[in-house]
Amino acid sequence: MHRCWDVPELKLAIFKNLDDYDAMRDASVFGASDREWNFPPPRKMRALAHLATTCREFSDCALDLMWAVQHDYRHLLSCLPTDTWMMDDRGQFHIHASLRPEDWDRVLFHSHRIKEMYDTKSGCVKVHPSVLDALLASLPPGPLLPNIRALSCRSVTPLFPHLATLVGRKLIEVQVELSDEKPWCLSAIQKIAATSPVLQRVLIAGRSPQYMEWSMRFISTLDQLRSLSLDAIDATLFDHISTLERLESLSLHKLGSQILSSSMTSLPHHPRFPALRTLHIATASLECVPIFLPAVNCSPLRMFTVVCRAGVTSLRNEASNAIAAIGAYCSPSHLTFIKIKLGPEDRLGPMEAGASPLPGDALRPLLRLSCLRHVELVYPGAFLPDDSFIQYAAISWSALEEFSIQCQSGWQPQTTLSSVLSLAQHCPRLRSLVLDVNATDI
Repeated sequence: MHRCWDVPELKLAIFKNLDDYDAMRDASVFGASDREWNFPPPRKMRALAHLATTCREFSDCALDLMWAVQHDYRHLLSCLPTDTWMMDDRGQFHIHASLRPEDWDRVLFHSHRIKEMYDTKSGCVKVHPSVLDALLASLPPGPLLPNIRALSCRSVTPLFPHLATLVGRKLIEVQVELSDEKPWCLSAIQKIAATSPVLQRVLIAGRSPQYMEWSMRFISTLDQLRSLSLDAIDATLFDHISTLERLESLSLHKLGSQILSSSMTSLPHHPRFPALRTLHIATASLECVPIFLPAVNCSPLRMFTVVCRAGVTSLRNEASNAIAAIGAYCSPSHLTFIKIKLGPEDRLGPMEAGASPLPGDALRPLLRLSCLRHVELVYPGAFLPDDSFIQYAAISWSALEEFSIQCQSGWQPQTTLSSVLSLAQHCPRLRSLVLDVNATDI
């Protein structure tokens, strides 16, 4: 065998360039008996399986890639001795023999390779709580997933209360869906935080009445937090996350102006979001944007996205005020990416009743942000910049690489081919342009 295969990095790079994991699936690989999971692996998995059985030199690397990402525990459970378990016609997992510690040897041989575990809603293994208790009682000491880096879990699953005993201390990212009101949910996520000292990225979703309180008590124990995504937020939770010294990325999916109004005066002299670089706001009203942005006035913000699904009739004034606040409070020396997506629909269609154009002057506050490289504006009425505005924008945003202004059909654009020429002259790095122009006169 050639000596190049002795270089682990080279071997890993070659194996990673097999067929894309999600691109192809071969339904003929597995059958439908109770010993087979009827979960056809992608073609890449089959190629890696061949490599793993070719020789010892390939085995470890191929197995590492095969096991790196798992979407439930079915493959681990299938590594138990075949005479100890079975699957019924409803997909329920059963054990019909007591498990000994040595029965877990093959499971543990592969479980240390798992780096990401995502508890998907479809195709999950169904395990009765009594069966789960028997499985956990027979586990050898130590975490089942000692090298896991990312974990997705849902509070409605029977395994959720036991996750802290299964994961190791290398967990970096966790996604939690709190859709259950049972009190042990808080205890479960607190145990995960206690056993994961390097936890840096957290996503908390759910509609539980205790969502705010549980999120606060969970986040307050994390001193390494760098990325946070929340479905809802109150004043207390906002005050806490604004003081996190290492927080670099923040996503708020239901931001309200009333919550912020009561919070913005509580810590007037404390620096807020000192390390924030990426901010995503989803809201039902743009009124919260001018209230929130003063909190990031001193942040090294580089990427800002705002999504608002309000009705078209209420967006005009709110959009102008929000854009003015973006230009006033975002740092012109740091911000390179801005995306403003407004309107109730994901896709823009014909002009809606009540929609009104937003003149190009409303966008002028953004010209202060001279380091912008990506600008994307989506409005259910229309942004109507003229050639003069596009010329100033091209001069101000000379580093522009992607520029997109999207609106509904039915509006007569005020830009002409002169705008395209201005962008071509002043933005040498521009590689993507979406802009309606009036090409009547050439």
